[in-house]
Amino acid sequence: MSYPIPVAWSNIMAGPVKRTRLAGRMTLIGVILTLVGALCISSPFLLLVAYRPHVSASTSVTSNENTAQLRAAAKWDKNLLHTPQLAVGQASDPFSTSSQPAYMTDTAYQGLLGSGDMMATISIPKIGVNLNVGHGTGSGTLATGAGHVYGTTLPVGDPGNSVIAGHRGLGLSLLFYRLGELQSGDMVYTRAAGRTVAWQVTRITRVTPGTAKERALLKADGKHTLLTLYTCDPPGLNTRRLVITCKRVPYVDPVSVPGQVDWRHAGLMGGVTAVAAAIFYPLFRPVGFPVRHARRRRD
Repeated sequence: MSYPIPVAWSNIMAGPVKRTRLAGRMTLIGVILTLVGALCISSPFLLLVAYRPHVSASTSVTSNENTAQLRAAAKWDKNLLHTPQLAVGQASDPFSTSSQPAYMTDTAYQGLLGSGDMMATISIPKIGVNLNVGHGTGSGTLATGAGHVYGTTLPVGDPGNSVIAGHRGLGLSLLFYRLGELQSGDMVYTRAAGRTVAWQVTRITRVTPGTAKERALLKADGKHTLLTLYTCDPPGLNTRRLVITCKRVPYVDPVSVPGQVDWRHAGLMGGVTAVAAAIFYPLFRPVGFPVRHARRRRD
C-alpha cells in the first residue's frame, strides 16, 4: 500500500495567501469608504442635534466685539445719513466698471471694519451662502465673494440701509446664484467686528438698473435698519436686478426658524455619496477564494 507524500500546510496555502492579504486590504478600504459615506450622509442631522435652538432677547450676538471698530462704523453711518448724495453710493449700478469707483481712493472707508476683502461675512443658511464681504464692489472682490456698496451704511446693524452686492456665479463658485430661492421670512446673518446681526427677508423685488424704483430700494433713512442684497437677474444675464430687502430682528439661531436648513445641499451630498458607494463597493468588497486540498491517491 502506498501513502500520499506529506505536504506542508504552508505549501498547500502558498497560493491563496497573497490573495487573502489583498482581499483584507480591499475590505479595509471598503470599510473606510463606507464610514466616510455614512458621515457625509448623516452630517446634516448631526448638526441639527449639535446646535440646540437658542433665542436671545438682544438684537445681536455681542461676544468678542471690537468696540473701537464698531464705534468708528457707527460714526461713519451717522454722518452718511446726513449726506444724501452718498445714499446710493458712487454709481447707481454697483456692477458698473465705466469709471474708477470713489471707494478705491477713500482711505477712511478702506480702514473701517478691517481691510481688504474681510470687512464682514454674510451667511444665508437656507441656500448655503457663507461669503466674505469686501470693501466696495471691485471685480476682484466680487470674483470670490460679496461686496459692500460704497455710500451705504455698514453691515453692523446701525440705522440706515446696508447694501451688499454679489454675482450669481456658476460651477463651483455659486456666490449669490441661489438668491432667487429666498422668500419672505427667511433669515440672513452678517458678522463684522465680532458682532453678529440677524436679518429677516421682508420684500423681494426685480427692477431695471438705473431706475427710480431701484434708487428707492437702495435709499437709506434713520427710521429703519435695513440690509439689502443686490444681484443680477436672471442668472447669467445683466438685464435686471434682484433686490432683496431685509429688516433687522432680534437674534435667533437659524435652526430655531422653520425652513432654514439647506436640504438641497444635504440631498446633493447624499446622492453623490450614494453614487460613489455604488461604483466603488464592487471594486473593494471582499472576494472569496478556493482552498486547495491534497488529493487522495488511490491504489
